[in-house]
Amino acid sequence: MDFYTPFIFQLFQKPYMKLYILSAVIFFQSFSARAQQRSKKIIHAGERLSDYFTYRFPSFKEATVLLKNGDTLTYKMNFNMLLYSMEFINPKGGDTLEISTPEDIDSIRFNNSTFFFKDDYFEILAAFYPVKLIVSRKANIESVMLGAMGLPARNYQVEGIDKINPKSLMTLDLRLNQDIYVYGKTDYFLISNEGEFKATKPNFLKIFKDDKKSIENFLKSNKVNFNNQDDLEKLFHFCTHT
Repeated sequence: MDFYTPFIFQLFQKPYMKLYILSAVIFFQSFSARAQQRSKKIIHAGERLSDYFTYRFPSFKEATVLLKNGDTLTYKMNFNMLLYSMEFINPKGGDTLEISTPEDIDSIRFNNSTFFFKDDYFEILAAFYPVKLIVSRKANIESVMLGAMGLPARNYQVEGIDKINPKSLMTLDLRLNQDIYVYGKTDYFLISNEGEFKATKPNFLKIFKDDKKSIENFLKSNKVNFNNQDDLEKLFHFCTHT
């Protein structure tokens, strides 16, 4: 462990105690009918965002970090879906730290889950070389501006929300500087030597074109929801004969 100490402090950094407020102006936003149907939770200004952090696992679990240079490290880790960051517990001080240079990491392996970083974090759900079924899980945010009767206003100008890192919404003690909505966003992809594709019927048929006929028959006999993880895993295993 001592051998890696200088490297660790370059790779990881504390995410919470040195947060600064970053603001941006957002013009016009409407709450469409489709957006209103999403499952949202409102968090009010003055509340601590740390009380609502959405993690991938119920608790921090032991994971192995495989670096691109071939080295490995082991820590108790968890993925913060709200801050889009992989976090670990410092075994010496007990602080929660964040990976600051994820591009140096090849993969992060928990007992039954593997993550990798490619512009963002992805979790591998199933794999059969050279194809992988992967998922991106995030907790996205929307601004809240109340109008008459306490209802969300349809036209407004506010500071510091969409397309801004969630950290920018927090003061130094992690209290929100305005009301926000938090809602989950899950996207599934197929990644192969040909590239990365949304996990849709046309793309399954494209990637597994040699078995196109049998896959089409499978889809006729089995109702597959392409936004459902279990359905996608069953289809993937059928396509790969695993």
